[in-house]
Amino acid sequence: MPSSRLFRGVVLAMAGLVLASASTAQLSGAYTIDPAGSGPKNYTTFASASSALSSQGVNGPVVFRVASTTFNESVTFNAAAGTSSTNTVTIIAAGAPATIKATGGRGLSLMGGVRYFTFENLMIQNATSDGLYLSSATAGRVEFCTFKNITVDMPATNTTSISAIESQQARDLTFLDCTFQGGGYTFYSQGMYRGAFDRCVFDGKGKANRVVTPWNANDSDCIFTNCTVKGAGPAGYGLWVDYSGYGIMFWHNTIQPHIIIGT
Repeated sequence: MPSSRLFRGVVLAMAGLVLASASTAQLSGAYTIDPAGSGPKNYTTFASASSALSSQGVNGPVVFRVASTTFNESVTFNAAAGTSSTNTVTIIAAGAPATIKATGGRGLSLMGGVRYFTFENLMIQNATSDGLYLSSATAGRVEFCTFKNITVDMPATNTTSISAIESQQARDLTFLDCTFQGGGYTFYSQGMYRGAFDRCVFDGKGKANRVVTPWNANDSDCIFTNCTVKGAGPAGYGLWVDYSGYGIMFWHNTIQPHIIIGT
């Protein structure tokens, strides 16, 4: 028979293991992102929710309902283990859009390996380089993600290092009812495969050097339907497509002014 002291020590040690296991459990089900919220299923910042996803992974569909308020942070999501076509991650503001007010650099960054995420009803402001950035980091490309009713508002400028959206070889993405505003390159694509844009607005705010620029050899099989491309600067272009890209389709769009195909 163990002594009562030893027994208590074993029980406490086991309790510690249970607590440690619970704190790192994979995510599944409904959560909130709300600075005024509380409880074990609430995250007060995007950063804390992102950290939980990347450190714990998922073992079922996950939905984060975001408070319709302003978050003063630059947001980065990294790969989450366990995501799949069934184990998806949805980040949605159910009422008015939630605002990500960047604290510098990029607004919302998806790093390599982010897959099967959906972002819906968000406003991204105050970034100084890219509003929405899709990385091609060594962990893998950003793939199979959906963006619905996302507005990215960048400064009116012809500076080409500033973009509302920048893609670095992302694949199989869908954009529905999104608005991308401002930047010297409003949409700059260093590579996007099988991207689909429907009912989206690209607005260079009257100063952009190039508004939509899928101009790299790695851009292929993308489609733009029912979109509006406008707001190039006096010497700028609404649409610039390089001959090195292929399979890029435009259907029922309004593009003004200036189109360049090939360089």
